[in-house]
Amino acid sequence: MHWKDLQVEGESEQRMYSLDAWRETPYYTDRERAAFAWAEAVTNVTHGHVLDEVYEQTRQQFSETGTG
Repeated sequence: MHWKDLQVEGESEQRMYSLDAWRETPYYTDRERAAFAWAEAVTNVTHGHVLDEVYEQTRQQFSETGTG
């Protein structure tokens, strides 16, 4: 749904097509990988919390306010 917007912003098709394999491809930054891991973990929470390792990975890339 947002692909057209991403293309306008200059995003490459390679990165968009590889999104479902973000762990296996070299196209994403550590910050992007942390965001993907966090989004996936929160989406798939089944035991009441996100794993500590995912939280720590995300915390290293983002501030408490999410800006830095």
